[in-house]
Amino acid sequence: MITRRRVTVGLTALLLLDTLFLAWVVWQLNSGTESDASWRGVANLVAFLGFPLLVVSSAVLLEVEGWRAFRARRRFRPRGGG
Repeated sequence: MITRRRVTVGLTALLLLDTLFLAWVVWQLNSGTESDASWRGVANLVAFLGFPLLVVSSAVLLEVEGWRAFRARRRFRPRGGG
């Protein structure tokens, strides 16, 4: 069964891996290996696809965690005035 915790863990792992991979691509581009035109095309494609994945996964992660915090706050709200 898919739970919010599994979604959070999965998205956090995806976010971390995507960030590390994009950092590696940028490092490769800046290290001087970009002289090969095919490598530059692959790196641009990876950056083009990886950055939106990074943004979307972080937005979904924030939404899931925000919903969890909202539900927890609503659940433990004291009853009555005071």
